[in-house]
Amino acid sequence: MRSVPWHWFVTTAAIGVVAAGAQPAHAQVEISSKAMSMKINGRVHFQFNHTSVESAQLPTTFFVRRARLSIDVKVNDFVSGRVQPEFGEGVTGLRDAYVRLNFAPGFRTSFSRFTEKLSYSDRDLGVMVDGALGSSGLQYMASVTNGRGPNNDIDENGSKSFTGRLEYNVGKLRVGGHVGTHDYPNDSTGTDEFGTAFGADVHWGEYEKPGAHVQAGLVYGDNWKNLTTPDPSKFASAQVIGAYMFPVTENRFLYGVEPVFRASWGDPDTDVSDDEGWVFTPGVMFHFTGRNKFAVNVDVWTPATGDTEYSLKAQTYLHF
Repeated sequence: MRSVPWHWFVTTAAIGVVAAGAQPAHAQVEISSKAMSMKINGRVHFQFNHTSVESAQLPTTFFVRRARLSIDVKVNDFVSGRVQPEFGEGVTGLRDAYVRLNFAPGFRTSFSRFTEKLSYSDRDLGVMVDGALGSSGLQYMASVTNGRGPNNDIDENGSKSFTGRLEYNVGKLRVGGHVGTHDYPNDSTGTDEFGTAFGADVHWGEYEKPGAHVQAGLVYGDNWKNLTTPDPSKFASAQVIGAYMFPVTENRFLYGVEPVFRASWGDPDTDVSDDEGWVFTPGVMFHFTGRNKFAVNVDVWTPATGDTEYSLKAQTYLHF
């Protein structure tokens, strides 16, 4: 594994000084009228990245990873919605655009973008229903989407993708399970087929609050982008993230320091040996007033075969 050049740490420290000197920002702007209320907020995520991968097109670079402006509109107690454009990495797109019909706390619908990239999750075009079952702590979600991903309203076939999730909340603990099916054209057979993935996760703690915060999850299913025979291979992945925020009480701007650690494992084809790998990510996050943050972390990629590589990141998060 190659060592990290000393001048990258100097650059990282300089970015941290800029972030620490930032003035506090308000969480959101709210505009109200007789007909509706409108809340406007957003965030800007700026990143410095250096990697040891020699084939990388830009081994060292500064870039805006994401810049989002969210507009939440409430027409009345029944109709609400969101529009969220995104500007980042030289691309302009529409991250969210939906209308929500609030029939009751236990049943809501969204004309939203929700599914994934394999594509078992992430945003998509379709319909989602979600809700909570009374005061039991049980929540549910189900969706039907095109399966083509964000900003693509042209479906490549007549089939649809489906997702579902159940989650149980009690105090700071959340336990969930989910399943997703994605429709895809199989070029080798000339037919439309479905890939399926299952997963489970557990979550303890609260975001941006002092104390421990732990997340762990796993997923297993069809890797339909890797067709063998003509059937898809099976993939498996697992991840655990641990953090502990120490409150800072004697500083005007800094209110918390949070060491973090992540361990991720992935195998794109469980029938092939030595193609899996681990990513280890130690880091630290500094929390400022108004949900503004500055973070430094190192990603260490350790494959079953091949060289270990690293990536150093320094990131600022501006919320308004």
